[in-house]
Amino acid sequence: MYVGWALMQLGIGLITGSGWVLATLPAVGAGLHRDVVREERRLQESFGDEYERYSERVGRYLPRR
Repeated sequence: MYVGWALMQLGIGLITGSGWVLATLPAVGAGLHRDVVREERRLQESFGDEYERYSERVGRYLPRR
């Protein structure tokens, strides 16, 4: 979902030729990453070892092989 949002922003910036949309991509990415890490912490606190096992099997942004 997060990768999709970033790709949409990149695509919109490229298609429209909007420099400001592209220029904000790193800041938006950093903000999303901060939120993802915060959410992972809350999930770890709520679900403990079960979430730990889950997070070892799946990737944060892209699937693991």
